[in-house]
Amino acid sequence: MLGFDNMDNRPVKGTTDWTKYELVLDVPEATTMILYGFFVYEKGKAWADDLRFEVVGKDVPSTNLMTAKQADFRSPADERLMMAQLRPSATRKIIKIGLSQANWEIYKDRIGLPSYRFKRGYIWAKDSSDDHPFCKLYYISIVLMYDGGGRYGASAAKYEETNLTGCP
Repeated sequence: MLGFDNMDNRPVKGTTDWTKYELVLDVPEATTMILYGFFVYEKGKAWADDLRFEVVGKDVPSTNLMTAKQADFRSPADERLMMAQLRPSATRKIIKIGLSQANWEIYKDRIGLPSYRFKRGYIWAKDSSDDHPFCKLYYISIVLMYDGGGRYGASAAKYEETNLTGCP
């Protein structure tokens, strides 16, 4: 995967009128497949109309979320937790590691009570034993479960997924 945008940084919430949303990704000429879709979180419905692909100029900024800018926030303690989620490897070189934000996002249950808080973490790594020129992008969240009474438990890392991407 060389590009990705799920609009996580600009989510559509609640009921809205018909609105145009655009995703802009750089697509290499050798691309053989493009996958697309959308998510509905919690309850609700989503409607789509007039979906299309268009070529735009290089002056149109990309909305790609798989960039090294995602990992601009550093926390040595959280990075140690993230690294512990990866199997040890003598051939893996860490290119970049970090968090997508400084502040916690809070996930609430269906009645609005906190369940946990989290920060999205990313690790770009290149493995010399791979037979391709790409980096692996590991998504690993730092999570604190809600203990009640306004308190959260200890930090833990949660492996989410791995994708192939360009190296930063």
